[in-house]
Amino acid sequence: MRLLVLRFSAMGDVALTTPAIRGVLQDNPDLEITMVTPRFFAPFFYDIPRLTLFHPDFKREHKGVKGLYKLYKKFSSEQSFDAIIDLHDVLRSRILSSFFKLKSKPIYRIDKDRDQKKKIISGKLNKVLKPSWQRYADVFYKTGLEFTPSDLPCIHPSDEAMDEVNKYVTSFSVGHDDVWIGIAPFAKHDLKMWSLDSMRSLIAKICSNHKATIFLFGGGEKEKQALDKLSMGFDKVFNLAGKLDFKNELALIHKLDFMMSMDSANMHIASLLGTKTVSIWCATHPMVGFSAYKQPESYIIEVSRTDLPCRPCTVYGKGSCKRGDLACRYSISHDDVYKRLIELKMLV
Repeated sequence: MRLLVLRFSAMGDVALTTPAIRGVLQDNPDLEITMVTPRFFAPFFYDIPRLTLFHPDFKREHKGVKGLYKLYKKFSSEQSFDAIIDLHDVLRSRILSSFFKLKSKPIYRIDKDRDQKKKIISGKLNKVLKPSWQRYADVFYKTGLEFTPSDLPCIHPSDEAMDEVNKYVTSFSVGHDDVWIGIAPFAKHDLKMWSLDSMRSLIAKICSNHKATIFLFGGGEKEKQALDKLSMGFDKVFNLAGKLDFKNELALIHKLDFMMSMDSANMHIASLLGTKTVSIWCATHPMVGFSAYKQPESYIIEVSRTDLPCRPCTVYGKGSCKRGDLACRYSISHDDVYKRLIELKMLV
């Protein structure tokens, strides 16, 4: 059986396909998958057997309807697929899959449950929704395939990347007994982000009371500058923005004792690598379905909905604070987070 799987973005969502893809291929040895996803995400799928990646060029060669038709012709001429698995359900994936449908190929598409998510945001529904990784698995179940989603780790760093990272960290003043902590303080949308001032206070408290080496993760010049300020004055806090390529970042995250992240791609990546992941939630909420894969509820830090019933006010982080005071952000103090890390025995 051959399946064509479509998932083009975003980073965290592409990463969350790995439990289903690794699991379905592991439990079905006669299955082959071709996955259409951007080249940048290739390290997520390292060493998965019988998985072929195809990296589309949506900016040039495969741009627009004509480009998608060209992509369809390429696939249909080179091999025959038994079904199309649309894990994205956006206009681009619908157009591409529709060409296959004209040739009577079955299309199986993710149910994102958009209506229920909207009802949660409007306050009309109080229900914990199915997590995204389970929604991806459900699409494969529709084909009749039986499997168990992969246990952790679902993302495997390459041996080459692990070797390169081991050499790289020797340049840092890392103590043998240090706790290795990753901190990813950014998210695509501002409403997901905790206060950077609070994060700096937390870092100061950790560095003052514990043997710890802290690695800061981010991307782009703006985040790099913010991380430079965050690390300033600390001997064992290192800004990694722009220092490592993506596959090596994955390898380093895999080596951490734990990662601390917002509701962001870094949260999903760290958890899927099998790294303990403490997540801080502001305007969004795990109940909508985006919690970290197989991480305990105790690893989630947030203001309760009893104390702040306006949460969640957004599904993905878009929008602005309706109260105007960002209480979901500023009600979480650095002491709150520090105490939780102590309770979880993340810090010794």
